[in-house]
Amino acid sequence: MATGAMSQLPGAVNATGGAFDLGNLYGQQGAGTLGAYGAALGPMSQQMQGLSNQILGYQAGTTDLADPMLKQNYQVQGQQLHDQLRAQLGPDYANSSAGAQALALFNQTQQNALAESAYNTYQGYLGLYQQGMGQLGQAAGTQANTYGALSGQGYNQALGLRGGQLAGAGEMLQNTGTQMGLYGMVPTQMANFGTGMAGLSSGAVSAQGPYQQDRALQAQMSTYPTQTQFMGQMMGQSGNRWASIGSSMMGGAGGISSAGGHAGGG
Repeated sequence: MATGAMSQLPGAVNATGGAFDLGNLYGQQGAGTLGAYGAALGPMSQQMQGLSNQILGYQAGTTDLADPMLKQNYQVQGQQLHDQLRAQLGPDYANSSAGAQALALFNQTQQNALAESAYNTYQGYLGLYQQGMGQLGQAAGTQANTYGALSGQGYNQALGLRGGQLAGAGEMLQNTGTQMGLYGMVPTQMANFGTGMAGLSSGAVSAQGPYQQDRALQAQMSTYPTQTQFMGQMMGQSGNRWASIGSSMMGGAGGISSAGGHAGGG
């Protein structure tokens, strides 16, 4: 069991490495997202900066926002007016009352038209700037939400893998504890085995008691027999002698029978 848990530990460690790799992946994706938004919003930011410069220049009176085509048209019209007045009033037309009035009226009309054109352009730039800043803010919010979602997803998955690693480590410790418990039972079992062997040895010794007692009794009888034991021994020896005599007689009878057989021509 502990071996199985140990075999799971590299997987848990690899899972931790996988969690860090996953975090790096989501970090790279977040960086790529930021880079993509930066690349998309970069030109827009430059446009906003250009509009801001135009607006600030107009407000400071250092930037002319009048329509260039309108300026060119008024230049052409002014040249035509000068040619016409010269033809009608002579070379000194600008100093005559009629020529001066005509030129003043033309200049006033031109200034009003160019000023109105510049103001309209300013209003247009101001609207574009406000709209662009709103889009930049919206894009920044979308970017922040996307990056936050990616980071949160990567963080949650990393936590999940970390939880799996801790669960595997806990299981390994539990299996190790079980194995140690089994190891702890080995001395108890050995002690029980030793107790059993001691019982068997004691039984074997006890079983030899009657045999040893009989041997001791026989030794005592052969060395220091009582009168009754001595008579028994003598009777036993006498019986043995009579048995020997009977055996000899049976042998002799067998020899006589064999000789008679030979004599009868058998």
